[in-house]
Amino acid sequence: MKKTVSLILSLLLLTTIILHWNLYAVGEEATFAEREFVIKSNVKFTASARAWNFTEEDKEISLYMNTSWQTVTVINSSHSFESVKVDEDGNKIALLDLPPIEQGQSTEYTVFYQVVSKPRNLPDIDENAALNLTDIPSNLTATYLGNSELWMTNNATLRELAETLKGNETNVLMIIENFVDWIWGGNIDYASHETPLYPNETLTSQKGDCDDQAILLISLCRIVGIPAYLQIGNIYMPQVDNETSTGWNGHVETIQNRIGWHGWAMIYVPPWGWLPVDLTYSSRSNPLAAIGTAAVTSQDVTQYMNIVQTDYVSEAREYRSFLINNGFYIRVYDEIIPGRGTDPFGFLSDWLDDLTKFALVALLIAGLVAGSVVGLFYVRRMKKGKPVNPANLNGGNSRASCGRRFS
Repeated sequence: MKKTVSLILSLLLLTTIILHWNLYAVGEEATFAEREFVIKSNVKFTASARAWNFTEEDKEISLYMNTSWQTVTVINSSHSFESVKVDEDGNKIALLDLPPIEQGQSTEYTVFYQVVSKPRNLPDIDENAALNLTDIPSNLTATYLGNSELWMTNNATLRELAETLKGNETNVLMIIENFVDWIWGGNIDYASHETPLYPNETLTSQKGDCDDQAILLISLCRIVGIPAYLQIGNIYMPQVDNETSTGWNGHVETIQNRIGWHGWAMIYVPPWGWLPVDLTYSSRSNPLAAIGTAAVTSQDVTQYMNIVQTDYVSEAREYRSFLINNGFYIRVYDEIIPGRGTDPFGFLSDWLDDLTKFALVALLIAGLVAGSVVGLFYVRRMKKGKPVNPANLNGGNSRASCGRRFS
């Protein structure tokens, strides 16, 4: 993942508002065979102080991911793709054909994504059925356990905490529960910052938002030999109405419409495999609720991208300095347009297919004609002093999405 994608990702989390929306009550929502969304992403670049010659990194956008829980397709883009590739974290990335802009000029791109969200079921999680550290496949070690600047698995303070919380436990699920218990036990409070935090910073400050807390949990897991990475996604939030925030000394503006952004940990737990562990969205009734009520288990959530190796904390901070020092500005507008299986009564035009639309129009025309006839009949009778008897007509018959917010 390159710097522009990291920037957009950090900004999305940064500006998501805490609204205590419950995703139709995760775990209790009505199940649709499929839900459909259109996600609109518009990004505007302005070169105020000098010309902006876009590098390949500036032109990159994420194409979301296709999993057993969702299928995402680009259905329209204002600019053609010069190329498509997979980044170091396994995310599909496109390179937009963006021309440079002169001082005082702006350019923007818009991409529409069609999302088909599928039913999501987690396996029955039972502590007695969980396996041990020795049951984790060795082929996951290099990718999901290695040290990096982001995960800081060699940090002495983090290592001491991880080993203390693990103790003599070898059951992977029990170790994760110990970590979650500690974080939820008043040791890390929810708080937002202008840029994401490294795990040692979250630990020292005892504060962090969704991705900050997830990064800390992932680091603890990696230290004791449990594969883990960060996943980011967006949430359909119909109560968010063009919420606007500015930050980074006024160099960034974000507008969100019916959308929120969230981050959570993905952790390998044998024998079940990869499971979401959500520290800031789940019910907190017990540590296992971090899995069972994770936001991503709802069909209203679209998985965006994974952070496995990239130090997106550093990239976000570097890009903040880049924008400020060069007099560049970015505006990000994101919107979810609901479709089938998603708030159908509020957005019939998105929900109904062509045949149904045709039938609806026909019924509407018929209703208007009938209404006109009845109205005319009523007026004529009233003029004769005989009010119409209606009986003679027709036979008488919502939890917190997470993220930093700009001040």
